[in-house]
Amino acid sequence: LSATNGIHLVCTPELPSLLMMRRTIALVQELGYPHEHIHVIVNRVPRRSDLSAADMEKIFRSPVQATFPEDPAGVQKALRDGTPLAGNCDLSKSIRKFVATFVERKSPKSERAQGSRSFRELLTGT
Repeated sequence: LSATNGIHLVCTPELPSLLMMRRTIALVQELGYPHEHIHVIVNRVPRRSDLSAADMEKIFRSPVQATFPEDPAGVQKALRDGTPLAGNCDLSKSIRKFVATFVERKSPKSERAQGSRSFRELLTGT
């Protein structure tokens, strides 16, 4: 953990998981990791949840960086078909939004050109 830029802790919105997250955050802080390096992610949040992200932040005493909605039908379909999640489902949108915070966006054309050039360099040694 000492070599990381941040620690991402994942829980679900059920009370036992939320309370365990609160304890985990306290433990990580006791180990000397700065509060600003701890990022909380809540997975499988139902559409109609009794707890908002603000409520969970009060429980954790720490901000919630991301929430991912519960989408059992979409996940089961992707597993059954052996394909990625459908791009238009809420879970897929949430994942893309989360990943975009870490990845610098490049145009597909420049990525393709860079990938081809790197592959060519590997093969030709130039």
